[in-house]
Amino acid sequence: MDYLEFKQVFGALVIAKLLSVPMVMAYHTHVPMYIPKYTSSWLVTPMWLVIKFLHRAADLTLVMSHALGKEMNAAGASTAEKIRIWQKGVDSDSFHPRFKSQEMHNHLTYIHLLFLLIFMILPMQERSYCLHPCNRPAIPEH
Repeated sequence: MDYLEFKQVFGALVIAKLLSVPMVMAYHTHVPMYIPKYTSSWLVTPMWLVIKFLHRAADLTLVMSHALGKEMNAAGASTAEKIRIWQKGVDSDSFHPRFKSQEMHNHLTYIHLLFLLIFMILPMQERSYCLHPCNRPAIPEH
């Protein structure tokens, strides 16, 4: 995780807490395993501290395997109740088009989630443009 990514994740976490919306994080690159291979092994402990801070604050952490979930739990980065396995690919039974719902679509595109996604996806210079009062999207009516 580079500095810019950390700022984006930390910013998204702060905004999620301020807006009282759930924060879901995905943990798919096991950084502590790569640190000794590419840098100094003394950085493993500080990296685990960052991972623990972020994932303990999240409402849900998605991991790519059972082994990684067990390691995150054993390291105290998250509790077993807040860790879920994110299987590779798309479950075509659960996400079949017959389940399409306008109500769910509206729920998922609610303005708070849109606002949160802006901070996670856009580069810094584009964020200030999008958040300027003249450029904000209209709030959908419910």
